[in-house]
Amino acid sequence: MIIAEEADLDKGEGGGLCKGTSRSKTTFRGGVDGCGTGFKYPSRAKALKPVKGLDLKKWERVCFNYWMNRLLAVLLLGGFSAQAQTITETFGSGENQFSIDFVTIGNPNYVGDEARARPIFNEFGSFIRLASFGSVTNIYNLGKFEISRDQINKANAAGSLGITLADMSSYGGNGVNIAATGVSWNEAARFVNYLNTSKGYQAAYNFTTSGSNDSITIWTNEQSGYNPNNPYRNRNAYYFLPNVDEWYKAAYGSPDGTYYTFTNGSNIAPNEVANGTSGAVYGGGDAGVAGLADVTNAGGLSPFGTMAQGGNAWEWNESAIDGGNNYAMEKREVRGGGTDSTSYDLDARHLIGLEPSSEYSLLGFRVAMVPEPSSLSLFLAGGAVLMAGRRSRRILVEK
Repeated sequence: MIIAEEADLDKGEGGGLCKGTSRSKTTFRGGVDGCGTGFKYPSRAKALKPVKGLDLKKWERVCFNYWMNRLLAVLLLGGFSAQAQTITETFGSGENQFSIDFVTIGNPNYVGDEARARPIFNEFGSFIRLASFGSVTNIYNLGKFEISRDQINKANAAGSLGITLADMSSYGGNGVNIAATGVSWNEAARFVNYLNTSKGYQAAYNFTTSGSNDSITIWTNEQSGYNPNNPYRNRNAYYFLPNVDEWYKAAYGSPDGTYYTFTNGSNIAPNEVANGTSGAVYGGGDAGVAGLADVTNAGGLSPFGTMAQGGNAWEWNESAIDGGNNYAMEKREVRGGGTDSTSYDLDARHLIGLEPSSEYSLLGFRVAMVPEPSSLSLFLAGGAVLMAGRRSRRILVEK
């Protein structure tokens, strides 16, 4: 039974559906035949008007279904954020088993943060371009927390990786749950490769020698999974180090598309804390005073749901400092600041470049992962709902 059809608000249709129509927005206040949702809906949008003689209870039900379908589409297509889904992946076995929590970073086709664009220079100090960061065309998952010492120790035991860690006994202690620091980019890449190969996936990075801190070899177009846009990473890998855009979007972006200066979803620096689930772990001056916090207790979350991308430990990005990713020995980007940093280091505009073999006591990393099939299914389902809503001029319900 057809009980309602869409009305064009700009043409004055909809009966008592709305009051206070303007060119900017329409506030639905209800009425005898109105939905009474209280939602604000953009002008030039389509609302509902009841078929003459419609039973009021049936009208209320179709209004509810109509708005819920559109709300679902908005959540899935526009606001599907990391906080909506946490994924836990398990690695190793027995006493060497460990897990990593990931959050889904949605909103594909995110544009870069042009307001905080900065000049990019090559290894010789020559200007290359003005670059903005955060533009990512796909859904992906990022580690909610920094990788911990316990996770490295267990991966070392399970995979004979030989990754070394900084001795933090004079800087707050070597707690198993603090961030794993003193790890080079090369060692972080070997850890990521272990995550992949231990589950039967393609290694992300091409190591042709066995030393734990030996450099990678660039993938070539003769090799399966070669990506000309990023020769560092094999496109068939499941786990990887986040590149600068993937890291930046999760740190300084938000589900509504707004970028911020700091990872707390604000342009004002977070409060300095030693640990906890608010503020950020920084401002300690000497690392011996501040120390590192446990990775799950290292400050508040970003709008996308990650912890400690600002403060606690500095973090490696996959990307070369000039963004080319075509030279194995080139310096890599490091971002986020550490426990001994000032707010300057936590600022979105600040980064440093370090040799991939560098090891520092306050330098760690986190891991990224391709989207789970469930994330893609939800995204596609949202698209189907939205497109169905755009095509349909009439609404059917059961008698």
